[in-house]
Amino acid sequence: MLRPGTTVPGVYLASLQVLSRTTVIGVTQSEIYCSSGTGVGDFEAFPAWLVVSTDGGRVWRTTGSQLPRALNSAGMLAFSSSARGWLAAGGTLAFTGNQGRSWQVVKLGGAVESLVSDGRFVAALDVSSPANTAQAWRLSATGTHREPEPVLRPPPRSQWSLMAVLPRSGDIVVYFQPFQGSAPLYAIGTSQAQWRTTTMPSCLHGAPNSLVATADDTLATTCEVGGIGMFHGPKAFFLSANGGRTWQRRSEALIPGGPDPSGIPTLDMTANLAAASPTTFYMATVNQVCVSDDAGRTWKGITLSDVASRDFAPGGTEGAIFSFLDPEHGWLLIPHESLLRTTDGRIWTVLDTSPL
Repeated sequence: MLRPGTTVPGVYLASLQVLSRTTVIGVTQSEIYCSSGTGVGDFEAFPAWLVVSTDGGRVWRTTGSQLPRALNSAGMLAFSSSARGWLAAGGTLAFTGNQGRSWQVVKLGGAVESLVSDGRFVAALDVSSPANTAQAWRLSATGTHREPEPVLRPPPRSQWSLMAVLPRSGDIVVYFQPFQGSAPLYAIGTSQAQWRTTTMPSCLHGAPNSLVATADDTLATTCEVGGIGMFHGPKAFFLSANGGRTWQRRSEALIPGGPDPSGIPTLDMTANLAAASPTTFYMATVNQVCVSDDAGRTWKGITLSDVASRDFAPGGTEGAIFSFLDPEHGWLLIPHESLLRTTDGRIWTVLDTSPL
């Protein structure tokens, strides 16, 4: 039974957020794979906890109390300090101001699908059913938000919902796919300004599967450009320097399985994208992690110092979560598999790995 201050392996985290070079906050998995010692095992349910590391992610300790049942699933974090912040899990949104000892659940009208923050601005996207309509909300980053303000009510949309916050302007950017064959759009705006819409990048198939913002308000996204299966297809990488009004295609894998001078990862539609700086981007697919240091024109695999002689763990890199403090300091969590850190932006060192 976990108690406050209990040490928890980093590989058992479900999500994390970097606050400084030494302080990292996370949430533990609610289901952990347990082995019988004979090569047979299964996932077992455990209460999820908020955890904090004060040494850069090497040692993790539980804080507060175990999370309420409504939050007992893999969550999204938006914390301004190790004590104050938001957690969205299982469609529920909650705020703590005392390092997880108590939580205030905030109802937005629907299930929360996205929670994003750049440190100053926090935004949440909820979807209500059966109408299947979405709303974007601006939240307080440092205090309990008693009356959240809806700042966007886009038309009914299908299953796609991606969101980012532009750090300089505070604009919220939402991608949504309207019903009835309408063209998919990006919506950009704030609670103080009129919302505007703009078309998505010109992809040949599918829809954007990631959306991130850089420190200079540049938007980046990836999307599938040709289908060779439900979850496989070459990808393209796009940048927008004007808040999503127009997009520039920076790299593209043209032929599935064929030569690609850009080196962009292929064979996985659900790539996770992260921005370490306006020119440095990371992308994780189910079987590799790549970096581009020229704003997406070329890509190469990252160097893993402690695991150079083996591939990623059997589960691959699916579900990888990045968190960057600056271009040199970043953390990479592969749930159930590995926790890694870089302090120079080049070599990634394993802090913890699954024994399986």
